[in-house]
This record gives sequence, C-alpha cells and structure tokens, in this order.
Amino acid sequence: MKKNKIRKNLLSAMACLILMYAFAVPCFAQESSTVIASYTEDLGNGITVVTTITENTSRSTKSHSKNKNYYYSGQWIGQATLSASFYYDGSVARATEVYGNGNGANGWSYGSQTVDKSGNTAYLSARLSMNGRSVPVEITFSCSPDGSIS
Repeated sequence: MKKNKIRKNLLSAMACLILMYAFAVPCFAQESSTVIASYTEDLGNGITVVTTITENTSRSTKSHSKNKNYYYSGQWIGQATLSASFYYDGSVARATEVYGNGNGANGWSYGSQTVDKSGNTAYLSARLSMNGRSVPVEITFSCSPDGSIS
C-alpha cells in the first residue's frame, strides 16, 4: 500500500514537471539576428574597413552590434565590435548597456580600448598598431526615438 502511494506521488511529480516544461518553452522566444547594413570604407594609406551592423531582437529587448574589420593592403589586421542595447519609446531614446571587444591579427595588436555611452549614443575607441604604425579604431552608433539605428 505504501509503495503504491509513493509511486503515485512520484508519477504525479513527474507529470507536473513535464507539464511545467511544456508550457514554459513558448515563453522563451528565440533570439534572431539580422544584418541591417554592410559597407566598405577606404581610409587611405592602404587601410580599408568593412563595417557590418547587426540587429538582435528577442521577445523583450532590442540590441545592435557594429563590427569593423580592418585591412592593410588587402591583409586582415584586426577587428572591433561595439554592442549596445537601447531603450526607446517614440519620444526618447537612450543607450542602456554597451560592450566592446576586438583583436589584432597578422602581427598587429589591438589596445587602448575605451567603451562609453551618452544619451542615445554608444562609443568605442581603440588602436591597431604594429612596428610604430598606428590605426585608430572608432565605432559609434545612435538610436532614434523610433528605434532606428544610425
């Protein structure tokens, strides 16, 4: 008799766990990532930058990333990425979180990085350098009150 009661309680607990999992899964929306812009700039002196802006959305947040890949005479020398989350409601916008990272490649080093936010704008500043040559790395983007990124 006692074994049957334990077995019933165990089966009831397992059924509850299965139902909790089945109903919880739709609550966690999968994040999607969309490239919203990509372009190439010639900075002169053999330096070219390929910039890609990505929008990441989930059920309740909107964040953006701007990635810049740097090339010297066609050879990849490093990259930097600035990511930021924004609050906007149609009348105001502000950066709420910012994060930056980067790295050098092919003998170039990445350093002196600073990341900041002010109002509706996110900033990253750093340097790629090798053998006394230095390339400034600057990434900035802003969010308008309607959620558009520039």
